[in-house]
Amino acid sequence: MEKRVFLTLLILLLAGCGTRPRRTVADYTAARKKPVESPAAEGVEGFFASRDSALVHINGRVLTRGDFLEAVFRQFGEKTLLSEVIKEELFLQEAERRKMSVEPKDVESEVEQVLDGMSRDLGRGDEAAGRIKLADLYEKQGLALNDVREELRRKLVAQILIKRVTMAMRDPAGVDLRGLYAKNRRYHTRHIAYSFPSFEAQPDAVQLQKKKDARAKAEGARAKIVSGELDFVAVARAESDDQVTRPLGGSLGPITAETPMAEALKKVIFSLAPGQVSEPVENPRGGYHIFQVTKIEPSKKYDEVAEEVRKNYLKREPDMEEIREAFYRLREQARIDWPSGR
Repeated sequence: MEKRVFLTLLILLLAGCGTRPRRTVADYTAARKKPVESPAAEGVEGFFASRDSALVHINGRVLTRGDFLEAVFRQFGEKTLLSEVIKEELFLQEAERRKMSVEPKDVESEVEQVLDGMSRDLGRGDEAAGRIKLADLYEKQGLALNDVREELRRKLVAQILIKRVTMAMRDPAGVDLRGLYAKNRRYHTRHIAYSFPSFEAQPDAVQLQKKKDARAKAEGARAKIVSGELDFVAVARAESDDQVTRPLGGSLGPITAETPMAEALKKVIFSLAPGQVSEPVENPRGGYHIFQVTKIEPSKKYDEVAEEVRKNYLKREPDMEEIREAFYRLREQARIDWPSGR
């Protein structure tokens, strides 16, 4: 956490540093005479304001703060470092255009929760001792705890506004809400498997007979279950060739559109009503299954809840992918000018 906060501060302050000419031998000689100053003693602003002061001596050669910043630029690239700053700025400009605002006081509790959690971790449960260790840890990196608190406050405000802007940019008309609803439905399913070897080449008579026998078993079991003569769970425990789900009465748990399963099998499952037992279905990898859906969540069909789905879509928290897409749209609309040579 502390490294991320320090890097965030570094990136933000680097944006105003500009480029510097390479230092000459005379510059180094003059800089060697300067004492190495502790960045913690003067705070973050002082660290970046005095770029010509010596940061550390290495075998008699000085590394200034400006040299340190140049090294960061060379390693990460200026545009890479600025990309997050640009992203945040575009969102904040859009928030301002939409007259959105968040008061810093609105995130005070979250800021303190973050610091309290870090303090408890460092103090192994002793929050007071941990807070002292936390302050010492940041001081070694040239950061006062108040600097960290202020940056956390600013970042939390920015995160809230980024989410609000992303949500405001949503257009339900351009989204397949029916597909989203179907994608998130959960079909609680159980099955009974009757296996036969999959065929990598032309099957012989023995293999074909095994396949025929497996289907006959599946059809026979289904007929007895549908008639009420046998219970699905009891048959699964007695006959299923799936050794994992057999002790569970064939339970597969909830199946969704994203469950890693052959599409042909999922298509059958999604066509079933609760309590309904499928016809035997051939698995592309070998074997036959009969499925039973016990419960569907949510239970209502899309047409019954279309308006509710639309409202939920508009108010749900955006994920990182949606925020990224919103950023791309803002960037396409923005004018970003890079000075020549950058």
